[in-house]
Amino acid sequence: MADLSAPYEVSVFRFDRKTGSGASCGGTLVSNRHVITAAHCLTNKKDPLDLHKHRVVIGYGSQIRSKQTQVEAVDAKIFPDYLPSGQSDKYDIAVVEIKPVEFGKTVQRMAIYDGSLDPGQKLLTVGWGGVNGGKPGPNALKGVTLVVGEPDECRKRVAEFDSSNGPRVCTLTDSTPGDGICMGDSGSSISIERNGKQQLVGLSSLIYFGSNMQCAGPGSMSLFTHVSYKLDFIIKSTGLTREYLLGGGTDGGRGDTQTSSGSSSKTCDSDNDNDNEPSSGSSSSSSDSDHAPTPSEATVTVTKTLWIVMTWPG
Repeated sequence: MADLSAPYEVSVFRFDRKTGSGASCGGTLVSNRHVITAAHCLTNKKDPLDLHKHRVVIGYGSQIRSKQTQVEAVDAKIFPDYLPSGQSDKYDIAVVEIKPVEFGKTVQRMAIYDGSLDPGQKLLTVGWGGVNGGKPGPNALKGVTLVVGEPDECRKRVAEFDSSNGPRVCTLTDSTPGDGICMGDSGSSISIERNGKQQLVGLSSLIYFGSNMQCAGPGSMSLFTHVSYKLDFIIKSTGLTREYLLGGGTDGGRGDTQTSSGSSSKTCDSDNDNDNEPSSGSSSSSSDSDHAPTPSEATVTVTKTLWIVMTWPG
């Protein structure tokens, strides 16, 4: 994966308030108050999301994780059919609400793409997940170009798959040897370029391993939750208008471009010298207990997540 700039991409951490253990994922800002990520990053049947029990923390403002500003979620909504259907990847999407963040050079939202997808189209996926077949993920955001798969080839691995214009988007590693998603990339974006800007297509959800049982190995396939397919859920969960989510208009008068009065966020070192960024040392809370631990702190055990389905050759 190559280094890149993706100001819309954020880190998503879920921590157990009692033990400090948790999981790390990626997500995408679709407004200055809302992040879209994979549902399985936040909840599962054994440990369903409870914001009294869990802390959901968003890191933003830098492609270097250790330099990110952190803000805690105030609410999170899981797609209603996700758990009842058995954690189906068809419904692997969640919306996280945070205190408003200020847009600038390193913090931007990404519009949702609602056009059609054709086999062979190139898409950009980014993340902090594992690299080189599964080695630990980097501190810096990485990105690779993937290709929309032929439906017939995708169905060889998932019989019920229809097309990438349905609830899931399929990419095949054989089209881009050595490039793909891995553990820790869950919830991260895959996007398409339109008019010089990236537009959100999907969220990293699931990998089908090929014969060598490695990320991006021969014969492997990746599935992404198709975001525009869940647009009604996003509108209902955020209160944002369809027009705004697709990149136009305003957010319905809720103040998309400015931080709410009295609210601010803890800021780490920035990647840039933008004078509009919050100054170092500002904090969203006066209590140390509200500080969101970073993956590098010894008190936190971070487990990278991505659904893995193992398939054997022949």
